[in-house]
Amino acid sequence: MKDSQWEKIKTIVDTAMVLAGEEKESYLKTACQGSPDLLKEVQELLRSIEESEKINFLEPLSGRYQELIVADMGNNAENTYTGATYIGKEFGAYRILESIGEGGMGTVYKAERTDGEFHHTVAIKLIKQGVDSKENIRRFKMEREVLARLNHPNIAQLFDGGVTTEGIPYLVMEFVDGVPIDQYCNKHRLTIDERLNLFKKVCAAVQYAHNNLVIHRDLKNQNIFVNQNGVVKILDFGVAKLLADPLDGTTLVETQPGQRFWTPQYAAPEQVKGAAITTATDIYTLGILLYKLLADAYPLDLKEKNLMEISRAVQEEAAVPPSKKIQQEDLKTCAYLRRISSSELVKTLSGDLDALTLKAIRKEPEYRYHSVGQLLDDLDNYQKKLPLVARNDTIKYRIGKLFRRHKMGISVAAVFLILAIGFAVFYSYRITAERTQAQLEAEKATEVTEFMLGLFEAGNPNEAMGDTLTARHLLRLGTEQARALNRQPEVQAQMLGVIGRAYYSLALYENADTLFTQALQINRQTYGEVHPEVAKSQRNIADLYRAQGVFNIADSLYSEVLVMQENLFGKDSPEIAQTLNSLAITLRHMGEYETADSLYNKALTIRKTSLGTSHPLVSESLSGLASTRYFLGDYETSENYYREALQIQRNTLPENHSRIATTLNDLGALLDSKADYEAAESLYLEALQIQTALYGDVHPYVALTMNNLAVTMANQGKMKEAQETYHKVLEIQRKLLGEQHPRIALTLNNLGMSFYFNGDYASAEPYLREAVVMSEAILDKNHPDVGSNLNNLAQTLFNLGQLTEASQLQERAVSIHQRAFTKPHPRLARSIHNLAKIKVKQHLFAESERLFLEALEQRVELLGNDHPDTQTSFRYLAELYDTWNKPEKAAEYRALIASRND
Repeated sequence: MKDSQWEKIKTIVDTAMVLAGEEKESYLKTACQGSPDLLKEVQELLRSIEESEKINFLEPLSGRYQELIVADMGNNAENTYTGATYIGKEFGAYRILESIGEGGMGTVYKAERTDGEFHHTVAIKLIKQGVDSKENIRRFKMEREVLARLNHPNIAQLFDGGVTTEGIPYLVMEFVDGVPIDQYCNKHRLTIDERLNLFKKVCAAVQYAHNNLVIHRDLKNQNIFVNQNGVVKILDFGVAKLLADPLDGTTLVETQPGQRFWTPQYAAPEQVKGAAITTATDIYTLGILLYKLLADAYPLDLKEKNLMEISRAVQEEAAVPPSKKIQQEDLKTCAYLRRISSSELVKTLSGDLDALTLKAIRKEPEYRYHSVGQLLDDLDNYQKKLPLVARNDTIKYRIGKLFRRHKMGISVAAVFLILAIGFAVFYSYRITAERTQAQLEAEKATEVTEFMLGLFEAGNPNEAMGDTLTARHLLRLGTEQARALNRQPEVQAQMLGVIGRAYYSLALYENADTLFTQALQINRQTYGEVHPEVAKSQRNIADLYRAQGVFNIADSLYSEVLVMQENLFGKDSPEIAQTLNSLAITLRHMGEYETADSLYNKALTIRKTSLGTSHPLVSESLSGLASTRYFLGDYETSENYYREALQIQRNTLPENHSRIATTLNDLGALLDSKADYEAAESLYLEALQIQTALYGDVHPYVALTMNNLAVTMANQGKMKEAQETYHKVLEIQRKLLGEQHPRIALTLNNLGMSFYFNGDYASAEPYLREAVVMSEAILDKNHPDVGSNLNNLAQTLFNLGQLTEASQLQERAVSIHQRAFTKPHPRLARSIHNLAKIKVKQHLFAESERLFLEALEQRVELLGNDHPDTQTSFRYLAELYDTWNKPEKAAEYRALIASRND
């Protein structure tokens, strides 16, 4: 083989080894364009390197490639691997557990400490087999030196290092159990502001590294993880370049020509053309990362381009602003993942964020931000609505920023509100020489403030009593006025919170999110990290996450609030009870029914002690307890709690209050489960009448009650009406909650089951599959709802004759429900019963009998002999014994059925 051909192969392989997935495949096709033989040779070499953990390196290759690689490796007698794998081997005090990743130069393993001093999980990185040349070993040792200098909470820490018996250096580093930053942002549906805050932590860590004379040079999303606690960790300084060695004043050797230690989509122009690498290079890659977090895309389209075209595009092609790019991509999905409307997302990115991002990725290093610190300053300026370095510093621009920061202070809309707030601000801050007069003005300001807060409370649906158009108009004006109260931060935060709660009640979650976040920031700046107002603001944000189905974040936020409130108020305060109740709701949605039940009980005890036994908040905790008893299968206790709560509410609240509607809906669901369909339908209709009067026809609460009403319709055989209702519910939910939400999964499941009960299994299947996929993506894999959705899909496939898949899904459903319910439960009984049906088809009669009897025992205990589910168990047992040729047993169960029909 010619040297030129071998060099070309090495160059392509070198670049491909730092890529993954579609990006890697696309690069290989373009780099080997027009040469199938070249592509085959490159793929063969890559496959050999990737399989080196399983078989001896180079064995699959022909002799000519072995010779070429060995010749390139340098000093191969000392550095070539002799073992097939490192799994199970010990490096110092650590034992290798598994391979968790690899890059162009190193393989990373998960390992644990073995010396018995303490338990410690780490990541160990060493040069991968086949690229352990002297130069790469030198680079690998350099990584150890680099990481040893860096001690920052957002940089993966270096613990130790050494050399294997084969002479290969390795590093023992912090194990980061997380996902790439872009995946984390989308998984948790972080807002633009939340993404910026996370990105600022990355910038701060990079700035720290620069201050320690270290450039990363490969700050792609795959090298920046966020762990389960939301902490950013920058990984892999293996291709970092020291700006200067503080020990001797010399610089490290530059990367050799032809070696590529960069990823095409993140490559700065100076990297592509082999120019000097400086801190500006990291600023460029930070800009690309920011672009990805904002727009879920890259500024340049490098797909299907060869190396020459990539090089030209990186150096010459103008980047599309993020606000334009998202309109070329899947704008709707991008907006959903940022909890914002499509139009608002485009508006948010346009202007300052476009300019800021594009400045960071300028082709010319000298026109980028001069430092990461300057980039951070501009990010802060953006969030504070101050002028940016990235924008032209014109009078027009600065006046525009001033106007946006003080919009209502210089507008003339809503005269009454302006006068009211104007008097509040004027009286609060009027400078006067007379102390008594100042005191009088302050008292007036307090009165005006209280009046305004009462006015905005009227925007809450329970106060506005359905006049939502007027309420929303008032809230919109009030929001603008509140933002003008910069000199009264305490009042401003209070008003923003009140208005945010009203928006929250109207299911206008984007508006509420903005106001809650602003209120929290103001309160923290005003009071510090621990204060009653800070706790209240954070609880509001937790409520918002819960409403949007992001239960894990809500859980974390409520837990933090509880710690804060215990320090502030003690363990038995009304504030603690409210947060306990909210956390219990979250855990109930997460399927942790026993824990939720305990928290509801604690909240109930506190509220009865401090408020008496007939307070509306006591009824709230009673309703919560009723819900957990319902999900735990204790229907009798659940009904008693619901009826007690409803009685308190009817005695203490207006007849059209939302809490009454919620309890009516929940009690209806319980009666539906007890097969009392007429009573359930009556309660749903009463709840809907209240909810539509309060919220209008488009609201999550309205959709939830309509969904339950459709279930009852289906149970009564009104399939067409039920299906029409389900479709209306889906329309409302998708409009308000996006494309993925636990309630949408529930509606899809119920819609599918309406077709199932009508015998139309083919129509049921796609809805049930979508429900399974969505619930598995949103909820924990062992959530009871996932088990129920699997059960329903399994039975549909069973009726379609797809026995193998049905059996597998049904086994999973039983396993999930057995884990979730340690006592008899209707859902567990249903899953076991349905598995027994499949076993009959498989002619496993003894196993089927055992399962049918187990399900029957639970149903009799929970529901009694007269319930339709119990009657179904009798019927299936009779049919099993007929099939099994045991007529006496069959007659026994048929007699039970007959006796119940007399």
